[in-house]
Amino acid sequence: MLTLETLLTPTERDQLKAMVKQATVSGAQAVRLHSEASGVLVVGICTGGDLLTWFATPAHNAIEADVAQSVILAGIAQASAAVAALQTGASDIAASAIAKAGMH
Repeated sequence: MLTLETLLTPTERDQLKAMVKQATVSGAQAVRLHSEASGVLVVGICTGGDLLTWFATPAHNAIEADVAQSVILAGIAQASAAVAALQTGASDIAASAIAKAGMH
Protein backbone atom coordinates (compact mmCIF):
# COMPACT_ATOMS: atom_id res chain seq x y z
CA MET A 1 0.00 0.00 0.00
CA LEU A 2 1.28 3.43 -0.89
CA THR A 3 1.44 5.87 1.98
CA LEU A 4 3.33 9.09 2.54
CA GLU A 5 5.64 7.06 4.77
CA THR A 6 6.53 4.74 1.88
CA LEU A 7 6.75 7.50 -0.75
CA LEU A 8 8.69 10.20 1.08
CA THR A 9 11.78 10.33 3.23
CA PRO A 10 11.35 11.41 6.87
CA THR A 11 12.81 14.83 5.98
CA GLU A 12 10.35 15.21 3.10
CA ARG A 13 7.43 14.25 5.33
CA ASP A 14 8.52 16.95 7.77
CA GLN A 15 8.71 19.41 4.86
CA LEU A 16 5.20 18.46 3.79
CA LYS A 17 3.86 18.94 7.33
CA ALA A 18 5.49 22.38 7.48
CA MET A 19 4.00 23.26 4.10
CA VAL A 20 0.51 22.29 5.30
CA LYS A 21 0.92 24.51 8.38
CA GLN A 22 2.18 27.39 6.21
CA ALA A 23 -0.74 26.91 3.81
CA THR A 24 -3.14 27.50 6.69
CA VAL A 25 -1.41 30.75 7.59
CA SER A 26 -1.39 31.99 3.99
CA GLY A 27 -4.91 30.80 3.16
CA ALA A 28 -3.81 28.27 0.55
CA GLN A 29 -5.79 25.05 0.18
CA ALA A 30 -3.20 22.92 -1.58
CA VAL A 31 0.47 22.06 -1.23
CA ARG A 32 2.97 20.49 -3.61
CA LEU A 33 6.11 18.52 -2.86
CA HIS A 34 8.34 17.07 -5.55
CA SER A 35 10.61 14.37 -4.18
CA GLU A 36 13.62 14.01 -6.42
CA ALA A 37 14.86 11.19 -4.19
CA SER A 38 11.72 9.13 -4.77
CA GLY A 39 10.86 10.49 -8.22
CA VAL A 40 7.33 11.38 -7.13
CA LEU A 41 5.11 14.46 -6.96
CA VAL A 42 2.69 14.75 -4.05
CA VAL A 43 -0.16 17.25 -4.23
CA GLY A 44 -2.06 17.64 -0.98
CA ILE A 45 -5.41 19.25 -0.25
CA CYS A 46 -5.49 20.86 3.18
CA THR A 47 -7.58 23.00 5.47
CA GLY A 48 -7.28 24.16 9.04
CA GLY A 49 -3.73 22.88 9.33
CA ASP A 50 -4.72 19.33 8.34
CA LEU A 51 -3.88 17.36 5.23
CA LEU A 52 -7.30 16.13 4.05
CA THR A 53 -6.18 14.02 1.11
CA TRP A 54 -3.28 13.71 -1.27
CA PHE A 55 -2.44 12.53 -4.76
CA ALA A 56 0.91 11.16 -5.86
CA THR A 57 2.30 10.45 -9.30
CA PRO A 58 5.70 9.64 -10.77
CA ALA A 59 7.75 12.74 -11.60
CA HIS A 60 11.44 12.24 -12.20
CA ASN A 61 12.27 15.89 -12.83
CA ALA A 62 10.81 19.39 -12.45
CA ILE A 63 9.20 19.38 -15.91
CA GLU A 64 7.36 16.12 -15.23
CA ALA A 65 6.31 17.46 -11.82
CA ASP A 66 4.86 20.63 -13.39
CA VAL A 67 2.91 18.64 -16.00
CA ALA A 68 1.65 16.16 -13.40
CA GLN A 69 0.55 18.99 -11.12
CA SER A 70 -1.45 20.55 -13.97
CA VAL A 71 -3.18 17.24 -14.71
CA ILE A 72 -4.01 16.60 -11.03
CA LEU A 73 -5.39 20.10 -10.49
CA ALA A 74 -7.43 19.96 -13.71
CA GLY A 75 -8.96 16.69 -12.53
CA ILE A 76 -9.81 18.18 -9.15
CA ALA A 77 -11.43 21.19 -10.87
CA GLN A 78 -13.54 18.92 -13.08
CA ALA A 79 -14.62 16.81 -10.10
CA SER A 80 -15.54 19.96 -8.18
CA ALA A 81 -17.63 21.24 -11.08
CA ALA A 82 -19.41 17.88 -11.36
CA VAL A 83 -20.26 17.87 -7.65
CA ALA A 84 -21.56 21.46 -7.89
CA ALA A 85 -23.74 20.48 -10.85
CA LEU A 86 -25.14 17.51 -8.93
CA GLN A 87 -25.94 19.72 -5.95
CA THR A 88 -27.65 22.31 -8.15
CA GLY A 89 -29.66 19.60 -9.90
CA ALA A 90 -30.74 18.05 -6.61
CA SER A 91 -31.72 21.46 -5.28
CA ASP A 92 -33.81 22.17 -8.39
CA ILE A 93 -35.57 18.81 -8.12
CA ALA A 94 -36.34 19.36 -4.44
CA ALA A 95 -37.63 22.90 -5.06
CA SER A 96 -39.85 21.65 -7.88
CA ALA A 97 -41.25 18.84 -5.73
CA ILE A 98 -41.96 21.26 -2.87
CA ALA A 99 -43.67 23.68 -5.25
CA LYS A 100 -45.81 20.90 -6.74
CA ALA A 101 -46.81 19.76 -3.27
CA GLY A 102 -47.78 23.33 -2.38
CA MET A 103 -45.35 23.39 0.54
CA HIS A 104 -43.47 26.62 -0.18
